[in-house]
Amino acid sequence: TTISVSDSDTVLKRKRPPMLDLTSTPAIASWCGTTTAAKTPEKAAEVEEAEKDGYYAVYCKRGRRGPMEDRYFAAVDDPDEGARKKAFFGVFDGHGGSKAAEFAALNLGSNIEAAMAEAARSGGEVGGYSIERAIRDGYIKTDEDFLKEGSRGGACCVTALISDGELTVSNAGDCRAVISRGGAAEALTTDHNPSQANELKRIEALVSFL
Repeated sequence: TTISVSDSDTVLKRKRPPMLDLTSTPAIASWCGTTTAAKTPEKAAEVEEAEKDGYYAVYCKRGRRGPMEDRYFAAVDDPDEGARKKAFFGVFDGHGGSKAAEFAALNLGSNIEAAMAEAARSGGEVGGYSIERAIRDGYIKTDEDFLKEGSRGGACCVTALISDGELTVSNAGDCRAVISRGGAAEALTTDHNPSQANELKRIEALVSFL
């Protein structure tokens, strides 16, 4: 599942994607108010596509194995004058079923938004480290809430939060965010897996072996 973001409705016609304009003000839906979860194609050849007024596009295609287990979330703010400008995008790569990916797609954005709102209410500035902390808190709450469901399976994910022209990306697992700079793909995240020395040490400290 991939999400591309653009400031032009011709993005799907271009061979080379344009650079991302983080300061544009899309007039689409309310932030975290519209959820577009990828449907499960009945046949491997079928795909799921979505495009919103040229601001973002989504393309999903099921692989050769089993049902589609991936989900996505895309929402862009339509702020009143003086309101904060926000957009949130997420790709969720499910495994062992689609329940975890769907749960995260439906809840992660709102959990991050709630954490940001709580930071603002407590007098903390919602920016810089506070945004990073809100995203971390949103990830943790989503994980904890899913565990309470007693469902099996899991999901990797990558998210992008655009707030007042600043982009914050995050990931859990090997989902990766990529941006186009001058037509060249540049990774914004590092795959989160046990092949990383620091992640291996963290896991071994928790379970003694891997």
